[in-house]
Order: sequence, then structure tokens, then C-alpha cells
Amino acid sequence: MKVAESHFREARYTQAASEANAVGKLVAADRSPQSSAFSVEVGDGDSTTVTVKHGPPVRVEAEGVTQPVAKGESIRVEKGHPPPRPFGRWWLPAPGNRRIPRA
Repeated sequence: MKVAESHFREARYTQAASEANAVGKLVAADRSPQSSAFSVEVGDGDSTTVTVKHGPPVRVEAEGVTQPVAKGESIRVEKGHPPPRPFGRWWLPAPGNRRIPRA
């Protein structure tokens, strides 16, 4: 950025803009958005379960209420109801056991 400022002070505006843009790209590269991996399971009884495997939290919305679900958490939403608070990994059922307790 100091190089861009030097160009600007010396009225070399094109070079200053070019240097500033290069610095901006470096900063933006460090803050690039991360993607989340999550699963969505639609149950037989009008419920949907979202489980976040990794990445930033995802937002689950129903009935005008939004609930963030972080990595390692799950949320089960019943049709016609707002989402409850998510539950952590320790609440997840054992493999093969499809029954998920209510939070």
C-alpha cells in the first residue's frame, strides 16, 4: 500500500490505482468465503433434519424464525413449527438408528 500512496503523492494516479487494486486482491483472497458441507434429510412424518458436517454455520429458517446451525450440530424442524435450538454431536443417533431425540 505504501507504493500506491507514493504514486498518489506524485500524481501518478494510474499507477496508484493499479497498486491499490493489487493490494485489495490480496486482502480479498484472505477473506474468501468458505463453503459449508451439510446434509438435509426429509423424514416421513413431515420433519426435516439438517446436519452441518464442516464449514461456517448454515441458517435454517421456518415459520419466519431463523436458527444458525454450526459445525457438528443438527436441527430437526417439524412442518408448521419454527426451528428449535440445534443439538450437538452427542445427540446424534448411532449409525443405523434413524430415531433422533427432540431438542
